Amino acid sequence: MERVEELKDAYGYTDGQLLKGLPELLKGETLLWYRNNRDDWTSWADFDRALRVQFLPRRYQAALRREVTDRRQKPGEKFAKYATDLLTLMRRAGGFTRDEQIERVYENMQPEYKIYVRYDEAASLAELQARASEYEDIERQRQETRKAARTDTAQPTVAAAYNKQECCWRCKQRGHTRFDCKRPAKKFCSQCGKDGVLTRQCHPPAGNAERAGTAAADKDRPDSA
Repeated sequence: MERVEELKDAYGYTDGQLLKGLPELLKGETLLWYRNNRDDWTSWADFDRALRVQFLPRRYQAALRREVTDRRQKPGEKFAKYATDLLTLMRRAGGFTRDEQIERVYENMQPEYKIYVRYDEAASLAELQARASEYEDIERQRQETRKAARTDTAQPTVAAAYNKQECCWRCKQRGHTRFDCKRPAKKFCSQCGKDGVLTRQCHPPAGNAERAGTAAADKDRPDSA
């Protein structure tokens, strides 16, 4: 019905023309209802009233006003969508002045918007919309900055070169020796700093290496058995 009224005003149709055009506008259950009752209507206003009684819920206007009170901006919902939905409800409910619309839109928006957008600064819906958009832009930039900071923090840092003269041989950290170390022990080579290996495995003493090599050679000789 809203769309029909808009087209009526746009093209200058008369109420009589709209009544004649109803078979083109209606379909399904509504068209059947029209065919059964069309003789009862002598004007477009008669049809409009009958249509609302037939198809709108009981106490429809009261229900709309309750929806207006309960319709609040959802977390993460853009202000433009929220305001459009709420203004549509108020227009259909009827009886709201422009000042009342501004007050309701402001009252039902998310609290964090109110920190940036003061009620006294919004003399019109357009100004309220502009201020809310400014807040959303600022909040978006703030989130992008925080995200960039988290990304930078998550990037692996290059560890300082291991120096056996400066690093603890127990935990591999600087600033103390193994005799003063209170940190958990870490498995690494205290000579070169390689992780996951003991010093005697990474840099075995020369004598041990020679004995290990001789034993291996003897084992491979045919007469070793």
